[in-house]
Amino acid sequence: MTRFVPKALIVAAFLSGMDVEVWAQTSDPQNVSLVTVIQVPPGEVVSVTNAAGQTIRGTLVGLNDQAVDVRVKHATQKILAADVSRIEWQKRDSALNGILIGGAIGAVHGIYWLIADPNECTGLCSEDYVAIGVGAVVGGLIDRAIKKKVTVYDAAPRKTSKVTISPLLIRDRRGVQLALTF
Repeated sequence: MTRFVPKALIVAAFLSGMDVEVWAQTSDPQNVSLVTVIQVPPGEVVSVTNAAGQTIRGTLVGLNDQAVDVRVKHATQKILAADVSRIEWQKRDSALNGILIGGAIGAVHGIYWLIADPNECTGLCSEDYVAIGVGAVVGGLIDRAIKKKVTVYDAAPRKTSKVTISPLLIRDRRGVQLALTF
């Protein structure tokens, strides 16, 4: 009497001793040019962290493949490109959206009373215009106070991602085990 052996069991038995690993590709930060990566215009505020962990904050003067020039107070410091581990750009935010949002919030009171009692004033009352102006000023000041730092270059070594595929053979179960490491 011959026993029927499924093909999947034969393949699983063949693969039982080996793990198949697939590695994700990562870019080497040493081969990346600073000029091609960083899109910060000169005159913007940047924070440059060197390999020793010191952060220099100032205005970007120049940038090339050999060095980053940053003006701190009245002196220009040159940081070699090989020593740069991170560059953060302090982006400026337009205060216009804060002014518009603050003005709209200030107008809510006047619009409510315009709908609820349209006979009180023709249009908005004078205090409503003051509320719109105060809301616009406060919204603009709040928006101007928000400073956002964006990392434009980071040379820290990246962890590699790994996918491991191995057969799973247990008394009651048969299958493929998949492990993802990142």
